[in-house]
Amino acid sequence: MNTPRRILLIDPLGHDPADVAVPLAQALERAGAQVRRISLPGQAEVVLDAIEQGWMPVALKPMTAAARAAQPDS
Repeated sequence: MNTPRRILLIDPLGHDPADVAVPLAQALERAGAQVRRISLPGQAEVVLDAIEQGWMPVALKPMTAAARAAQPDS
């Protein structure tokens, strides 16, 4: 039995990772991975627990998150 990869997408700047991580998360899910998304500040225990449970942490590039934050509100 093949166990799916478990990927934890982390936004290191603490913004809502939903729109930054969506394309990556969707691609990973299409490839068969389980994906969780979190913002890092205040979530260190969540990250450590996830690693202990077999999730692979993947940090989004800070400049990607910063670029999203610099976009004007719609």
